[in-house]
Amino acid sequence: MRLNVMLVDDEIHILKNLNMVIPWEMLDMQVVSLAQNGAEAWAAFQEHRPDLILSDIRMPIMDGVSLVKEIRDAGEACEVIMLTGFTDFEYTRSAIRYGVKDYIVKPINYQELHEVIERVGGEIRQRKQARLLEEKVWREFTELAKQKYLFDALMGQAAGHSHYTITGKTQAWGEKYAVFVADLDDYPQLARHWSHEERNLWNFSVQNVLRDSFSLVVGKESALVLTMREGEWCLLALRESPLEEAEIRSWASRLQKAVSQHLAFSISVGYYTEIVAVPELSAVYQQVKKAIHFDLARHEKAIFAVEPETSQESATGYNWWSLLEELLSGLKRHDLASIKRTLSRMRDDLQPTSRYSLTRTEQILRYYLLHLVREMKDMQIITGQLEELVWMKLERAQGIRELLQVIHQVLEDSIRESVKKKTGDVLMIRAMEYIQKHLTRDLGVEEVAGHLGISSSYFSLLFKQHTRLTFVEYLTQQRMERARFLLSMSGKTIHEISREVGYPDRRYFSKVFQRNTGLTPSEYREQAAQKE
Repeated sequence: MRLNVMLVDDEIHILKNLNMVIPWEMLDMQVVSLAQNGAEAWAAFQEHRPDLILSDIRMPIMDGVSLVKEIRDAGEACEVIMLTGFTDFEYTRSAIRYGVKDYIVKPINYQELHEVIERVGGEIRQRKQARLLEEKVWREFTELAKQKYLFDALMGQAAGHSHYTITGKTQAWGEKYAVFVADLDDYPQLARHWSHEERNLWNFSVQNVLRDSFSLVVGKESALVLTMREGEWCLLALRESPLEEAEIRSWASRLQKAVSQHLAFSISVGYYTEIVAVPELSAVYQQVKKAIHFDLARHEKAIFAVEPETSQESATGYNWWSLLEELLSGLKRHDLASIKRTLSRMRDDLQPTSRYSLTRTEQILRYYLLHLVREMKDMQIITGQLEELVWMKLERAQGIRELLQVIHQVLEDSIRESVKKKTGDVLMIRAMEYIQKHLTRDLGVEEVAGHLGISSSYFSLLFKQHTRLTFVEYLTQQRMERARFLLSMSGKTIHEISREVGYPDRRYFSKVFQRNTGLTPSEYREQAAQKE
């Protein structure tokens, strides 16, 4: 961190000596201004805002003490080292009252001055680094709070407030957003044979690509990408005015192209044609999401423009979606009786003679089943064995009756699996999800335990029993796994990857990576490239 220095003395030879004798480059400092009196120095100070000033006390027009007083009255925190020829030090003491850091008696001992400058410079850097860290933490905390607020709004869980109050500071977020929903095509089938870790990594990779691409299009400060569930993301673009539809559609196309180029996956994208305020986000998100999934004959890389919904469209076109939501609600409540009632209503509603053709009815039921499997995977209440069984039954099922039977059986088996899970297992599932979502930043036991609503000691005990690892060991393991994935699958720099896996310091990241893999990040990347 390079510091800026200003030198002030009315004796030109001392000014030149200070500029030439002190090894400023070695101290990682640069002299930005020379002045021969306090008035010149005050004018230069306002232009350059130096971190450190070396100033004589007794000078014409404005002396050193008056200069320091001007600086302090302006509320500036610049450090000052005084150069004095006074032997009684009374003048010097008056300067120290204004916060002068140190003083050197003339004739100047340049070795002593060098040591004082080095010491004061170190203190300035520590203070600046602490301030930068505090500002960074505050920015990240504010951003996380905003993400949580908007996620809650999208899920219909926000309290309707247009601001959050964080540690006494009010953050007003009454903005409007353009809303996009990106859905990984054929995700249930795609993720069928992925392990839990592989699903996390691939979802993380898609989110990264979406975020990078979206930030390039709408600007980093205006873009937000939120994971809504596995294989689905909501993208919000902060907007002051509506966009032309052609421009929005081009954004959607660029998102598809980025995911296809970087990961060889295809996504379908839905977008709302108007910008909306926070209270409207939940309804709009559901409407765009329904539009994507309602088109049962959708092809890969589809783009859907969603107009404001009329009450008539809502009552007829999406009635089957309401039935699906009722099934999911019953599943989450472990209410088998409610599920049976909904399935009965579904059977009546999907009669081929009433509204849909036989082919259309079977399409809807197959979609129901795929959607249910996807939701149950998110809830982690479907075992790998049960999921494989679902796929086999889905491939063999013939006709509406058999499909309804499969749906009923899947729901019943999932409820049974959910009930079997112990409280500790459920807590650990929530903990793993939270850790995966927050791997990119500093994360501690206290934070995760607080999220779960349990004590840190109880969390640590449960965690060790569940994973056979300490929290730090598990966190490092997950970060290293994600780092290996990014090194082999992305073109990001090592510094970018270190930050994305929770290590702001690249050197520390490299050290941890080498300790865990036996290779430096660069060596690992080269080795992965050779294997390809």
